[in-house]
Amino acid sequence: MVQKINSSLPMEKAVGYSRAVVAGNFLYVAATAPVDDNMNVIGADGKEQLAYVVEKLQPILDQAGFTFDDAIAVKLLSVGTPEAQTAYATFSRVFGKAAPVITVITVPPWPNGMLLELELTAYHE
Repeated sequence: MVQKINSSLPMEKAVGYSRAVVAGNFLYVAATAPVDDNMNVIGADGKEQLAYVVEKLQPILDQAGFTFDDAIAVKLLSVGTPEAQTAYATFSRVFGKAAPVITVITVPPWPNGMLLELELTAYHE
């Protein structure tokens, strides 16, 4: 069984992708940015921006029947090491129990002030 989950961001429909896909016991969540429905960046640093991303991810996990404790892999796309380092406090709080593998990728700065995006893969029986 494959279930597609979308958020209210118009970009998903315009581009033609799903925010998340449940395939069997796996949940794949597309890179999620710290932007609200009006594309305003929320948070001044990596810690605050990742906290907002986590807030956005919670309803997706709820709808799919997963929790952050089901996380097995996370990709953190960050504009640089200092921003990633400030995000680690939020990451530890949210994902510490699950201890997923993490890949941190440095990307060029986004023009809108975003410092990071987070991609998530989860699994549960």
